[in-house]
Amino acid sequence: MKRIAGILLFALTVLCIALPALAAQKAIPASPAAPAPVLPTYLPGEELENLRTQGDKGDLKTQFRLFRIYGEGKEAPMNMAESAKWAQKSAELGNEYAQVTTGVLYGIGMGFQPDVAKTEKYLRKAAQKGNPLAEAGLGYLYGQGVSVPLDYKESFKWLEKAANKGNPVGQAGLGKVYADGLGKPKDPIRGYMWYEVSAATLKEAKAAKPKGDWEDVTPILYSRGMLLDQVNSMKNLAGKEMSQAQIDKAKKLAADWLKKSKK
Repeated sequence: MKRIAGILLFALTVLCIALPALAAQKAIPASPAAPAPVLPTYLPGEELENLRTQGDKGDLKTQFRLFRIYGEGKEAPMNMAESAKWAQKSAELGNEYAQVTTGVLYGIGMGFQPDVAKTEKYLRKAAQKGNPLAEAGLGYLYGQGVSVPLDYKESFKWLEKAANKGNPVGQAGLGKVYADGLGKPKDPIRGYMWYEVSAATLKEAKAAKPKGDWEDVTPILYSRGMLLDQVNSMKNLAGKEMSQAQIDKAKKLAADWLKKSKK
């Protein structure tokens, strides 16, 4: 079960950045006294068609807007296949954030048929550009042997790259590596330390001012509380097997790392 839990963090992460539409897809029964829902105001057909024309010409901001329009269902009827199509268009133009998003959508089968090989393909494209979330994603794929051979050394390499760039997913991944001894000697103190660093990173991370383009994807992730809850759950589980002295030492190491990283 511990090894299975490892992939859950990345799965949760990608669910968080997929779209706010995930919540909208869940039917919420209305109470008898609830007011009638406000119907969405869709864009005029001509305006939407103009946006699609601009998107087809390769305008990244327009493609991002279309991705959100069709994914959220506020300005046009929700259509996840259409939303995913615009993410992939930007990904093929080389945008690293769209590449991460496209990989995510293939991984969870949203807008595309599930295809982990394509998840790996798009994450690798973004990771080669230095995108930390993509690096963390590759780390998890190698650590689980998903679409790539199981390789703890390669997994650690990518997780460490992401963690040292301040990515909380990579940091939590290193926590799991050390807490469970996955390719490294089991080290509960260092494992707890990385969970602590990841949790602190998520607490301090503030959603950047929206730019209206693909860079908004990461702030969407960081603004979600579910990821922090998952990291804290993994940290607390690790802490149950540690003495208070070990936990105190791990927290001190985490505080030192965070202080050094801000210099």
